[in-house]
Amino acid sequence: MTPKVVEVEIDTAIATVRLNRPERRNGMTVEMVEAMYRELGALAGNTSVAVVIVTGAGHDFCVGADIGGGSSGAADEVSHRRLGPTYHASDCCTRCRR
Repeated sequence: MTPKVVEVEIDTAIATVRLNRPERRNGMTVEMVEAMYRELGALAGNTSVAVVIVTGAGHDFCVGADIGGGSSGAADEVSHRRLGPTYHASDCCTRCRR
């Protein structure tokens, strides 16, 4: 089974969202951005979560976009159009109930 690129753990009212590509220093791929968007959206609707911590597996939080670590045509995939959900991830966080 392939490890998830974004893991979520919830303990009481605290959710930890962990970028999980330590071998690539958690460099973001389109798959990771889409997973973050999904996971943060789900947390925004979870009324039992009061705090969201975003962290990275391994020694690095995130080194930025991994334009060489995806499928063929990665440079085209990692474009403003495809990474648009990144800009909306903060909206998910602000929608979380306080």
